[in-house]
Parts: sequence; structure tokens; C-alpha cells
Amino acid sequence: MLTPRDNEQIHAKGIPLNTIEKQLLHFREGFPFIRLVRPATSGDGIISCTPEEKLSCINWFDTYSGKDKIVKFVPASGAASRMFKHLFEFLDSSDKDILMKDKSFNSVFYFLTHIEEFAFYDDLKVFLSQKGFDLNDLVEKPDAAPVIACLLNEDGLNYAGLPKALLLFHN
Repeated sequence: MLTPRDNEQIHAKGIPLNTIEKQLLHFREGFPFIRLVRPATSGDGIISCTPEEKLSCINWFDTYSGKDKIVKFVPASGAASRMFKHLFEFLDSSDKDILMKDKSFNSVFYFLTHIEEFAFYDDLKVFLSQKGFDLNDLVEKPDAAPVIACLLNEDGLNYAGLPKALLLFHN
């Protein structure tokens, strides 16, 4: 529990005590679902500290860290290209038939036969429809590279270029 003195220090940074307590409650009880619309940037979701403020925060941490449990928070950041490694291999392959014979969980075949289960399915279907294509027809063709390219590339949904936090993930 934060003290009134903590509230004064935190509020001076622009974060009221009740906001901090609400955030801590989320860590204990879980976070509500949210639809992200853009990446956080400095001044838009990210608070940048001056060197003096940084030193003040370090000193505060050193003073109080022995009294409370420390929790590590790892944000979902970075490009999502590693998530789609097998799909990129398919796009780059000169022998797509061999890759389509692999029916394992992390295969292109599995991806295409379960595409309706992915959270991005509706967006992909609408995007392709606007380009004059039917997603279901494309998936059934021997070379479904246009579907994968549309999902990953900049001229499509650009999932390979987006931070992981902006990908539709859970359906």
C-alpha cells in the first residue's frame, strides 16, 4: 500500500495515487481486455525522464526495494517476424509443395487449414475482399502464398512489421 508521502511524490510526476493502486490491483487480479490502436511513443503513453528524474527514481528504488516484493514486467515489444518464421520460409521457398506436405502444428499447412481460428482472420478476409479476392478460395489453391504475403507484408496487414503488442492474437 502506498503512503500519502508516496502519493505526493508520484502525483508530482502526474500519476495520482488511485491510478497507481488501480494498476497494482490489475497485477494482482488480472488485466481487462484492451484493443490497441497504436504503439506507445514518448509523449503518447511513454513518459520520458530527465537524467535528474532518473537518478531520483533510482534512489527511491534503492531506498524502498528491500521492503517490498520485486516483480519483473516484460512488455510485448519488438517486431513479430520471429513468430512467422515458417511462413517466411514458405514465401521464400522455390519448392512450396514440399513445405505443404509438412502437416505438423507449426507448419504452413496447419496454418492454412486453421486460418479461420486466428484472431486476424476477419481483417485478412476483409482486406483481401477489398482487393477482389476471396480468402477461402485462395487458401484452397495449391499455392496460398498470396494469403501469407497479404498477412505479413507492408502492402497487406503488415503483421511481420508490427510490434507484437499490436497483433490481433486471441480470438
